[in-house]
Amino acid sequence: TSTSDSNRFAEPAGSRRTASHWQVDLNYSQNINLSSFFTFQIAADVFNIFDQQTGYNIDPQFHSSTFGQARNYFSPRRLQLAARFFF
Repeated sequence: TSTSDSNRFAEPAGSRRTASHWQVDLNYSQNINLSSFFTFQIAADVFNIFDQQTGYNIDPQFHSSTFGQARNYFSPRRLQLAARFFF
C-alpha cells in the first residue's frame, strides 16, 4: 500500500505513447520593386495550417485525478505578417 507515485517497475518502458504529431507551415512573400535601388516586400507566414494540437507531457502521477492526460499541447494555428523595405 505505497502512496509513492514512482511506479517504474509496474509496466514496460515505452508502453505509454502519445499520438504522433505533424504540422504544415506555409510562407508567401511578394517583392515590389519601387526603383532600381528600393524594394518593398510583403511576407505572410501561417504556422500549423491544419491546427493539429496534439497533447504531450502526460501526467505520470498515479494518485492525481488527471493521471494519463496531457498537461501541454502544441501551439495552435498562427498567422504572422511582415513588411520589409530593402535599399
